[in-house]
Amino acid sequence: MRLSIDKIYQCETIDQALDQLKQDPSAIVLAAGTDIIPTLRDRVQEHVRLVDLQGIQGLDHIRLEEGVLRIGSMAMHQEIADNPVVGDLLPALAQACRVIGSPQIRRRATIGGNICHASPAADTLPVLVAVGAHAVIRTPEGTRTVLLEQFTTGVKKTVMPQAAILEEITIPIPAGGWKGNYYRLGGRNALTISIAAVAVIRDTDGFRVAYGSMAPVVRRIQAVETYLNTCEHADKAVLNDLTTQSLSPISDIRASKEYRTQVAANFTWLGWQELMGV
Repeated sequence: MRLSIDKIYQCETIDQALDQLKQDPSAIVLAAGTDIIPTLRDRVQEHVRLVDLQGIQGLDHIRLEEGVLRIGSMAMHQEIADNPVVGDLLPALAQACRVIGSPQIRRRATIGGNICHASPAADTLPVLVAVGAHAVIRTPEGTRTVLLEQFTTGVKKTVMPQAAILEEITIPIPAGGWKGNYYRLGGRNALTISIAAVAVIRDTDGFRVAYGSMAPVVRRIQAVETYLNTCEHADKAVLNDLTTQSLSPISDIRASKEYRTQVAANFTWLGWQELMGV
């Protein structure tokens, strides 16, 4: 048995794509294919039908509107990494997009695909979760907005109904933009799944910290954020204890849970130091 694609529905509008998904409940949304095609091949799946979004105009926008950064789901990672507005107002997202895959993948893979694949190691998710981004979801019944922290419900599981398309991601931009960085550790710099990933972000209201590869979903840790936002000067040992106590990753072939938590704690400390200039 091998991967067998029976049909690709090539759509020119979102409504056409939604109509195909409604008519064919077994069809799968195709963005760039860098995640879904290898996944389907590894599952040795036959008789696959795909709804292709690549012909839909207007889903690759990156623009700032009234204090909200809007990124279309079909915007490619290299486009986001190179965008001056993103680099100025949310540099951590540009950093995250630069470490995804290889140059060839970054010039094809989309942010919507990275999000909808719902991997706990997805590089864009820690930054987007940390800054309170929202997912704008289109269905045949209309449009709804979901906080991205609540969008993923488990490994490769989301709140998306079957007949739905992620239209765009909206990010609130505070005065002066978001400061901070994205940190990840993998076996090598590209083409690898992260062992640990941390986004340490700050605006005028304080610190926000989100962790990837630490649980079935990317999440913020309130205890860590509260400590950083209330202490006069962070203590590395205290921050280390808070981080390791709040995280419970798995051990696997890539790293032990102890190593993962220690790396995450070190990244959290590094993020605080860099933002505080110490």
